[in-house]
Amino acid sequence: MCSVALSRGEVVVQVIKAETEREHAAKLAEYIRQVMDLSGVSFSDLDAVVVSSGPGSYTGLRIGVATAKGICFSCDKPLIAVDTHRAMAACFLLDHPGTKSNHDVLVPVIDARREEVYGASLGISLDYLEPVRAEVMQPGSFVGDPLKRYIVFGDAAKKCIPYFQGMDHVRVEVDYQPDARGLIAPALESFRQKSFEDVAYFEPFYLKDFIAKTPVKSST
Repeated sequence: MCSVALSRGEVVVQVIKAETEREHAAKLAEYIRQVMDLSGVSFSDLDAVVVSSGPGSYTGLRIGVATAKGICFSCDKPLIAVDTHRAMAACFLLDHPGTKSNHDVLVPVIDARREEVYGASLGISLDYLEPVRAEVMQPGSFVGDPLKRYIVFGDAAKKCIPYFQGMDHVRVEVDYQPDARGLIAPALESFRQKSFEDVAYFEPFYLKDFIAKTPVKSST
């Protein structure tokens, strides 16, 4: 989903998100302008620009990073990149503040076509317990410790349900959709540490190479 947020510190000032997928090319610039106008903030007022670094949709990542770089170059602002899975987990914690037990593990999953997902396991402090990887789902993927409680969410959550059947320590949230608010907390930490990207050379983390395929025409 395409989404844009503006914050002052940890406080979310404005957020706009698309209601349908794959709207980055059509909506991203428009959403940025709307957020700025509604907030009464100019680009010169910004302290930094934050972008989701991937993995995810190849086209969405390219558009997001190119747009973020454009703002940074034109306004001389630093660029901060946040792993997509960490941003998803941070957004989930914003919307589910009760998820604070030390036994809770967040498992954001992104659809990578067929039975494959881009997934990871993170603790509630947003540390990686299992690193981001592309995985063809199988029973128990990303949820190996039966003594912990796992929460699976993301646009691949629904297709993961069959692989967690009978696992009482796993909860699957099929309707939850993270947005750009999840970038804020990780980005603030990077800002405090002055951990910025090289605007000229930064590239998204695709995880897998993009392969363009020619549609196969069926014969009649």
